[in-house]
Amino acid sequence: MTKLRIFVSHSSQYGEIAKRLKLTLQALELTNQLEILISEEMAGAQDWRKWIDQNVKTSDLFLLLYPHAEMEMGWCNYELGRFYDEIRPVVCIKNVDISSPPPAFKPYQCYDASQQGFLKFLNELFVTGEF
Repeated sequence: MTKLRIFVSHSSQYGEIAKRLKLTLQALELTNQLEILISEEMAGAQDWRKWIDQNVKTSDLFLLLYPHAEMEMGWCNYELGRFYDEIRPVVCIKNVDISSPPPAFKPYQCYDASQQGFLKFLNELFVTGEF
């Protein structure tokens, strides 16, 4: 069985949220079939643009963390552009106080960062196999 590669896109100011999400998903996974990619874990001597390009292009799922409506979206939009192919899923987990995802992400499934929204995401990730 191949691993499901998840690229977590986020603003650098929310890197701690990305790390916690990665640890949470790894703790819930029993089969070691997830590979979760966050930029904070790239090697220090790595060309970061090449790392982003390579990992975005080879991921199975693009996951945007959107905790604040005023979040800087430049790199997230760049990463989405590198990922987009109309086949692989794109999802957004957003703050419950935000009414909709950012413009480039409006066509995609969005989960509220509430208990119900996160449980729906986990169910689709681990149980129904949506991704």
